[in-house]
Amino acid sequence: MKYDVSEYTTKRGSKGLIISVADAPVVSMDFEFRAGYCYVDDFDHKIQVAHVLEHMMCRVNDKYRDPIKKELAVTKNGASSNAGTGSYYIGYNAYCADFEWQRIMELMRYEICQPYFTEQSFKAEMRTVRSELTNYLSQPWRMLSPKVAQTLGDKQKTYPEHIESLDNISLKDIKEHYRLTHRAENMHFIVAGDFTDSLDRLYAELEKFDLPTGGEWQELPCDVLHAAKPTVIKRKDVPAISFTFCMEQNRELTDEECEAMSALEHILSGTMSSRIYGQARDKGLLYSCTVGCSSGKYNTEWYLDGRANAEQLPAFFDLAVRELDKVKRGDITEQELADAKSYALGRYRMGIQTTGQLARYLSGRWLYDGLIKDYNDEPDKINGVTREQMVELVRQFFDANIWTIGLYGATDNKMANQLRAKLKQLFWVNK
Repeated sequence: MKYDVSEYTTKRGSKGLIISVADAPVVSMDFEFRAGYCYVDDFDHKIQVAHVLEHMMCRVNDKYRDPIKKELAVTKNGASSNAGTGSYYIGYNAYCADFEWQRIMELMRYEICQPYFTEQSFKAEMRTVRSELTNYLSQPWRMLSPKVAQTLGDKQKTYPEHIESLDNISLKDIKEHYRLTHRAENMHFIVAGDFTDSLDRLYAELEKFDLPTGGEWQELPCDVLHAAKPTVIKRKDVPAISFTFCMEQNRELTDEECEAMSALEHILSGTMSSRIYGQARDKGLLYSCTVGCSSGKYNTEWYLDGRANAEQLPAFFDLAVRELDKVKRGDITEQELADAKSYALGRYRMGIQTTGQLARYLSGRWLYDGLIKDYNDEPDKINGVTREQMVELVRQFFDANIWTIGLYGATDNKMANQLRAKLKQLFWVNK
């Protein structure tokens, strides 16, 4: 996909990327604020303030005080809008046909700049949020992941703690979080579509986002992580054991390093012939598992997740330890590397088919540290991956010695400690 990218700063200080794609029939727009859970004033007791605020913003605004009329205004020509809350952000997005991008952007402006906070709306969304969070309590990964992250030093709360916080929140808290975070300087945006002949109109529409000034683009919090004891969440009524083995480094990986870890992911768990997943399936040890890597501005996680019956877990971890140790010792064949590159190049060709996909690709890094990536550089990065690079990165993760395991289901601490002892063999000092 051919495209041009330019940066634009409004007179009020909001910054964004304009992605121009000739003849694109769809326009994608995203507006993001550093306003997520980590920025809640009383993180320990009122963490859900950010989430409830996001729900209220989407429900009604000062222009459309009836949620049904607001929804109909958005969708009448097939457009869609949504919002989400994460550790760092509250984001608002919309997708629409090219002929109505101005109308939809105006509706997004009402949503972001003209909230309508009432006690009625607050109570309705509190009930909705409570229902959403309660549903997560039956999902193993939702329960396990934040607990494991907590033990490693990540600033997170578990979902039971999220639910408890709802009892401490008032409408006043919602209004105050909006006031503090929804400032012009704390808004970044990404708009993608065919703006060949309409850039001036786009700039004019963006200038209409009349948020108060006097804020700043909030810094990302930096958590210093450390090794931790196993996490065990016992559920006698859940026979299958969900597990995670995760390692951390206190640094961000480069794009080239991320490509190397992606290639390794393919070798270890990407196919039915992969080293860990493929062998485990052949032996009947589990149905699925995933090796993956996630890099942030300050920390990078490398993990092995899956689900298995309790009686199969020891044998699976024996297999995983054996294969990870081989990689650490440099046992990666040229054929494995070539196959991983071939797979990545194929996924690259299929990866950007819409303006929304392109926007997400570019935003992933730019919203963290301001780097504008070029999608057309990806083949060179993929082809540049070496076996030595993968091995060195793997050794760095083990040398950092920041790791833990977590189990969810009909299990106990004895099993967790048994598996930890197997994994600990991997943390030998490189010579």
